[in-house]
Amino acid sequence: MALSFNLEYGYTGQPNLGKVFFLSIGAYVAGAVVAHTIAALTGYGEDLFTARAANARLLYAAANPGAILGLFAVILVLATLAGAAFGVLASYPALRLRGDFLAIVLIAVGEVGRVFVRTYQPIAGGNIGTGGVPNPFVFLGDRTGRVAFSLVALALALVVFLLVQRLSNTPFGRVLKSVRDDELVSNVLGKRAPQVKALVLAVGSGIAAIAGVLWAFWYQTVAADDFVPQTTFLVVAMVLLGGAANHRGALVGAIAMTVMDRKACSPRPPYERPPWRSRLLMQRRRNRRLRAPTPRKASGAWRGNPRRVTTAAFGRARHCVRLRSLPPIPRHGSANSWGENGQVEDTDGDIPRPHDRLRGRTRLRRDPAPRHHGSNHLPNRDRDCD
Repeated sequence: MALSFNLEYGYTGQPNLGKVFFLSIGAYVAGAVVAHTIAALTGYGEDLFTARAANARLLYAAANPGAILGLFAVILVLATLAGAAFGVLASYPALRLRGDFLAIVLIAVGEVGRVFVRTYQPIAGGNIGTGGVPNPFVFLGDRTGRVAFSLVALALALVVFLLVQRLSNTPFGRVLKSVRDDELVSNVLGKRAPQVKALVLAVGSGIAAIAGVLWAFWYQTVAADDFVPQTTFLVVAMVLLGGAANHRGALVGAIAMTVMDRKACSPRPPYERPPWRSRLLMQRRRNRRLRAPTPRKASGAWRGNPRRVTTAAFGRARHCVRLRSLPPIPRHGSANSWGENGQVEDTDGDIPRPHDRLRGRTRLRRDPAPRHHGSNHLPNRDRDCD
């Protein structure tokens, strides 16, 4: 996918953001050919999109390894041709549109195709999808078959890499770059830009269809809702991470984004965890709730006190330390108040305001009436701190 998009966008300048549509073409071809071919070989005449039909396909593939391997090879060729044909059809909007408009149209094409296949059941089973697309190496067992299929997929990726690398270094690759840089100059020099666009979209779409075939045989199911635009954006991120018009960079970006995508997946839900792990997590949470609060030591002036205080008492201790560090607090109705030099002086119950001193004058005001909050509205150091 990343190599095909790099060939279309990096070398030709065609932002094919409908890449997931051509991926789905290969998957639909794989699902339809497998379902109808095995049904014809076994004489199965019921609905092809049920669980019973899927099980019958898996059993046939396990019992006939040669047939399923040959069917896999035929499907690769058919999917490549179908993807190339749809790529040529997609080149017609590219003749009229460029840049962002072409990208938006191709995204819409992918979404229209997904909705159509989901609502039209004969193609891929509608909302249910097509299950039972067997692994070509299912006769080797589950684990060994997946390893063998992974090696085949890596071999196909290597072949595609060598193909696009060779194609980019030929004179045709230089024509692609000329169309990307200036299409008008390419037309003036005798290079037919419309045909070049159609050819490169056909090649890229055929490669994407091969990826769709591998998708279908790996996940062993084909459903329309699996082919969403986020897949295209992931491919775009692969190419941009490795650098456009750089096939080696696209390969490195594909590996990096695949690893990050797998690592960023959410963990398994609780019902899929082993029973012993769920019980262990529940026991840890219960012990954390039942654990008593750990006493904390006070700091500052209370560090030398051998008596340890808890968190609640520690806050009270800090409050008392602040009270002891303050000068005597005048009571309501007393004749003592603070003077300008911090001395206690007689003001007949009047207390100067700090902003009056900043203005260069001292204006005294009467202390307001006390608010009744219990026995005493002012903090009592003798009562609260001893």
